[in-house]
Amino acid sequence: MVWLWLLKLVVFVVIILSAILGNSLVMVAVWKNRKLRTWTNYFVVSLALADTLVAVCAMSFNASQTLYGQWLWDGDFGQFMCDVNNVFYFLLSPHLSL
Repeated sequence: MVWLWLLKLVVFVVIILSAILGNSLVMVAVWKNRKLRTWTNYFVVSLALADTLVAVCAMSFNASQTLYGQWLWDGDFGQFMCDVNNVFYFLLSPHLSL
């Protein structure tokens, strides 16, 4: 069973890091190259920023919950972090992009 946990961990790390790296490359490319600064690409940058925030804020919580099979925090702080996770994942991610 340890190999399954390690496989899940590797998959989550690869997905999160590739989302952060790929979207960061898109934002840097538009920032560095003046020819790419069009209205269409500004929308693409907006989507890349939203996707990066989802990867950093929401996917990490979901990865920890999936890997350990339970919510890791208890008490009032745990309820607060659960609410923060839901805000990041369900409310902000589809509405951050213009």
